[in-house]
Amino acid sequence: MRNSILFRWLAIGVLGTACIVQVCSSGEKQTPSVIRAEDLCNGNYVIIGRLGKPYGEISKVRAVWESPAHAPKPTGLSLRITHIDGKKLADAQQIVVDGRYVESRKEDHKTRPARKTGQVVEGRVFESGGFPRDYPNNVREALGLPPVQPAYGFAFNSFLHFID
Repeated sequence: MRNSILFRWLAIGVLGTACIVQVCSSGEKQTPSVIRAEDLCNGNYVIIGRLGKPYGEISKVRAVWESPAHAPKPTGLSLRITHIDGKKLADAQQIVVDGRYVESRKEDHKTRPARKTGQVVEGRVFESGGFPRDYPNNVREALGLPPVQPAYGFAFNSFLHFID
């Protein structure tokens, strides 16, 4: 039942068929896989997050806030996950999450203490994801609105939620 509710939530705002475009590490597009929204709603698929576990499954992580090296100007911090469930990750396996996609029950945007480069955080987390609630760029263009999504389009976003 819990998984069914999670998968229904994931499909909110997705009409018809969702086309997921996989991008390899070199940035080259691979052949898209087509996943019907109905299949996500019915729980026919399990989405595995960046931590290597199904969305909604709790893990314990240790991570450090860092300035993104690839950013041409300061755009906020990224969170580098160095440990999952007590296991240290090799440098090549460490996961970097854009700070915009990290949320915490203890924080809200008005009272959240400033995140600082080098600050170590530990806690239990789970992952979730979905499509943005804004219009895709092609719809925005048809309405005479400026584009807001990155060049790669109406992309699926993955979120990391700290629960303690």
